[in-house]
Amino acid sequence: MIILNNMKTRFFYMACAVMVLFGCQSNEPEQASRNMLSFEVFSQPSAAHGPRRVQTDGKTMTTTFTVGDKAGVFAVLNGQVLTDVDNLCLTLNTNGVWVPARAIPYSDTYAQAQFYAYFPYADSVSINPSASDPFETMRKDYVIPADQSTADKYAAADLMTSAACAMNELRAVKLPLAHSMALVTVELPNRSYVFTNADIDPYVIVAPTNISFTLGTDVVKPYLDEATQSYRLILRPETDKTLAISYDNAGQTHTAEITTLANIWSGEYAHFTIDGGADVQTHTLQIGDFVLADGGLVSKDAESSEIEAAKANIVGVVCQLKTTDAIQTDYPQCKHAIVLSVKEAKAKWSTKGSTSSEENAAGWKTWWTAYGLADLGTTKAEDIDQTALMPTGYEYTKAWIAVPSDLTLGGYTVPVKDGFEAYYTSYTESNATPDVATEWFVPSLREWLTIKESETDIAASFARIEAAPFAWADDATVYYWSSNLRAATSMWTFTGKDSSSSADLFHADTKDSRIYRLTFAF
Repeated sequence: MIILNNMKTRFFYMACAVMVLFGCQSNEPEQASRNMLSFEVFSQPSAAHGPRRVQTDGKTMTTTFTVGDKAGVFAVLNGQVLTDVDNLCLTLNTNGVWVPARAIPYSDTYAQAQFYAYFPYADSVSINPSASDPFETMRKDYVIPADQSTADKYAAADLMTSAACAMNELRAVKLPLAHSMALVTVELPNRSYVFTNADIDPYVIVAPTNISFTLGTDVVKPYLDEATQSYRLILRPETDKTLAISYDNAGQTHTAEITTLANIWSGEYAHFTIDGGADVQTHTLQIGDFVLADGGLVSKDAESSEIEAAKANIVGVVCQLKTTDAIQTDYPQCKHAIVLSVKEAKAKWSTKGSTSSEENAAGWKTWWTAYGLADLGTTKAEDIDQTALMPTGYEYTKAWIAVPSDLTLGGYTVPVKDGFEAYYTSYTESNATPDVATEWFVPSLREWLTIKESETDIAASFARIEAAPFAWADDATVYYWSSNLRAATSMWTFTGKDSSSSADLFHADTKDSRIYRLTFAF
């Protein structure tokens, strides 16, 4: 069932309201400031339209001007636009200052003038200076772009204008802007996490696909506000058009129609929730957080009761924030973190102990070069520069999977990965990663070193759910498989001894049983 909740309120946009003072080339900057015109551009709630046709709930929306936004200003005196302030462009800079295209020296003429502002700026805009509302024709003829899918395009659709404003005694012009258009916001079924981490994008677990919006007969593209996971669309107030929405969810196509747009006046918006809308949780992503089989998250700092309730569904613990370029190339949505499995097991990489001189001469000495794998240029751990190691676990595991099971070169067949293939197939079939994540991969040496750096937090989370601890905590002779190949039938392993390369990194024949502990990215 599709449920539409129409919650219509008046716009109340909180904008950057910053006084802009412009200096000039002078040895007396304070005097220069007093001799320049200054502007304050901000937004205000729409004026009341009279008796309400739809009950409101008092909610407000927030719009904030951002760096690079441009507004236009006109000065009118005796029915004429003054030359120096004729569509004067103001641009918001990184200091929160609206910088004019040119500084305007004060003159007594401006004390008698009326000022008008609008947003967003356009070179071709003109006004009717003799009209009581100079922007009337502009609003009437304003073409709302059908494509509002980016922040810039959405802002460009949001026409705002001011009434007449006079300069005050401080030679400043305050220009409150009111919204001329209307807005709808639409929530579709969605499950997401919005992170408080400043540099990590929202994490969307469930979202509709093949989304289309049609206003009347025109296809339109709304802006997706990631913080709320809702779609925003600027449109003409009191329109008689119908907004039709179509999307796919869980393999089925759903449709909805919004037929009450005529109730939305200028400067107002209506919010619609379809099929339950968006479930958006705020979360601080940390190393040690728990990841569930369905992609959900539980904080490492959660109460024991919450962790206990989720314990059976926990598949891993966050071991690194952010992912790699290689991962994001194949999985653009997987840019948030890398997760270390709560399980580990000992198994071989292959049943082949070493290659013979005859096999090497037939091409087996460097067989891997044709399959996207690479050695480290040395077979001695002490010669490895740890700082030069790269996080290649995902792409190297992908390469290992692509190696033929019965690889034959020069007439010799060598099972270089039969142990890995058997373990990986068994593990991944029994322990699926979340739908929004990568497949499991074997950490590279670099990734193991990164895991070791966060051992305290990761180990604490393992302990809270009684997961297998790091084996090196109890036995200094254990080794974890990495995905880094050393030679034809030997691999680099990680010991966790946390000292030199010769102690941390150790070789193992592929026929040896070492420990697998896999990772995935989301």
